[in-house]
Amino acid sequence: MSRGTEPLAGDMHLEPGSSNPIVVINGVSYNATTLTFWNYTAYANGTLSNGSNCFLAFDTYKPILLSPNGTFINATSCYQPIHAIGPRGITGLAFGSLFAVSVLLSTINLRKHGRAYLPRGKRWRPIGRRWSWYWTIIVAACGLLSCFTAIDVDRDHVVNTPMVLQCFFLTLMVPALLACVWESVRSWSSAQHRRLHDADAFSLAPDDFRARVGFYLPLIFYAFDWLVFFLAAPRSWSFVQKQRSLSQTLESAKPTALDARFKAASVLAIVCLGCIVFRLNFSSRIYHLRIPHTIHLVASLLAVRIAYGIIGSFVWILSPYRLEVSIGWLYGLGYAPTLLVLFLLNLRGYQEENEDILLIAARAQRGDGLEDDSHLTHQGDRDQGRQGKHPSWWLKPRNPTLSPTNVFKTSGSKLRHDVDDSTSRGYFDHGDPSDESGQYWWQRRKQGEEDARLRRSKSSAVHARPRWPSADYDNDHASTSSRWTEREAPTPLHTDDGDSVETGSNKSVHSIYDRSRGKTSEPSSSTLSLQSRPQVVRSMLDV
Repeated sequence: MSRGTEPLAGDMHLEPGSSNPIVVINGVSYNATTLTFWNYTAYANGTLSNGSNCFLAFDTYKPILLSPNGTFINATSCYQPIHAIGPRGITGLAFGSLFAVSVLLSTINLRKHGRAYLPRGKRWRPIGRRWSWYWTIIVAACGLLSCFTAIDVDRDHVVNTPMVLQCFFLTLMVPALLACVWESVRSWSSAQHRRLHDADAFSLAPDDFRARVGFYLPLIFYAFDWLVFFLAAPRSWSFVQKQRSLSQTLESAKPTALDARFKAASVLAIVCLGCIVFRLNFSSRIYHLRIPHTIHLVASLLAVRIAYGIIGSFVWILSPYRLEVSIGWLYGLGYAPTLLVLFLLNLRGYQEENEDILLIAARAQRGDGLEDDSHLTHQGDRDQGRQGKHPSWWLKPRNPTLSPTNVFKTSGSKLRHDVDDSTSRGYFDHGDPSDESGQYWWQRRKQGEEDARLRRSKSSAVHARPRWPSADYDNDHASTSSRWTEREAPTPLHTDDGDSVETGSNKSVHSIYDRSRGKTSEPSSSTLSLQSRPQVVRSMLDV
């Protein structure tokens, strides 16, 4: 069906006995004077319009004019979708569904690769890995809107807003796709640089040519990419609607679709593609790595999409802004390369692991290598039948039966003892009696054992009694001195049998101390009870 807008001529005639001319449109007679007064014109595409209102006037659509106020009844607007979905809409529906699936996959990969498993530093941040997936979602959203609006392009009788939306989002996909591929390449290059830097921070110089390329090349790319966007997208898109007739298409739509702005945008897209290819080859040469096949295919598909944009900006028959363009050219070269790029990037993101997880695995692998080089593994267990030599920090944190107080002691400390894993004895069974910290003595006392420094015979207490001055002395000074003066108590000597040998005044101190605690059967006098308890050197933990 023709969608021309040429005014109808030759349908006007005069009815017998009437001075007003009559116009017959689709079998309905209209007063020509009233139509002329309200500027209504009948067009060859079966519409009746005055520029503000447009009504369908073909087949079953027969609007009736109420003269003389110019009101129509039983009228259907020209912008209502009345036709069935054609090949353009069906293909757009299929591609739009695939773009919707791509949005879902990109969201999953964004969550997978955007999570941080390592502390965030100033140089390596998760936002750098997320930008590629942000652009992927933007490209998929543009493709989704562009393809779904193609349904109404077939259903509308008059070219209207759906055609504008499809062309606008199709154009917007180009700079977004360039940024998506660029961020994917930059993310791959940055990941290789990070792994190399984590293994050896001094392997790459911070101020060499590579660093300058990494700083200036993104600025150059985004400068040209924004130029592509500003030359193509921000403009009046009403020219796409002006394809309702052949003359209107040749006068308005074709010249605007082939203007200098679209040509310049398509040429600048080649510069952006050149930046991407240069970054790929440069990173491959610097890091001595092969470029992944997925990125090779993505760059090739991007080149196909840019080539179609260049051809469409010079040849009107192949232009994506043409209403009657072939479906194969439009979807085969306009949408298919973009969709394949998205699915390849999502497939690569699904197969690869998070960058932080790979970095943690690389660190663990390097740690195992250092352990082998330091002979920290049990290399001589089978040959020599003994445990390999480990430093002190290797065994102690891994021993669940070791006391926390011994974790940070050096291997040369005399309080360090080997812990037998086959026994369930605690740390205090391995205590050293010569430990002056008091910890060993306190634990032995809690278990009901008698301290060697307090162990004595009952006879020693009896013989030590006359050595202390009596309270019957007339010399008050002597009584006071015996009450408050501390006597020297030397450290008891330990014998091989574990008994302590006490000499001098130390025996007297222990004997009176034992009687005051009820360890002897002799009754203690009131004179001795008035005296203060002898001081015994003990640990501060005994308080």
